[in-house]
Amino acid sequence: LLLATGEPLPRASLADIAGNHGYDRKVALEVLELRAGDCNEHATLMAALARAVGLPARVAVGVVYTGNGFYYHAWNEVWLGRWISLDPVMAQFPADVTHVKFIDGGLEEQIRMARVIGSLTMEILEYR
Repeated sequence: LLLATGEPLPRASLADIAGNHGYDRKVALEVLELRAGDCNEHATLMAALARAVGLPARVAVGVVYTGNGFYYHAWNEVWLGRWISLDPVMAQFPADVTHVKFIDGGLEEQIRMARVIGSLTMEILEYR
């Protein structure tokens, strides 16, 4: 992801965040200081970094297919003339088609999504 200046958005701070499922830190500064978190924390920090350099950004929440099923996941969208998905956990820009978005927003929206995940059934009918 490049800034208007042509410089890349800092990746080091995202690459240095240790994966820790269910970590429960939702404030970007805490994530940066503690260097730990799951997809929610990675997405929260990425949104803050993008906004800090003037890019509108939001957290997207849904599921991602990982080869043996669909799982809850959070990633980002940035405004570059239109909303473009990116995944700081999977280092994808743009995020690939395995990401199925249901909602976007902060913690309050993610809590709504948690209610859906337990009852969600998805099946791949065809792929090429």
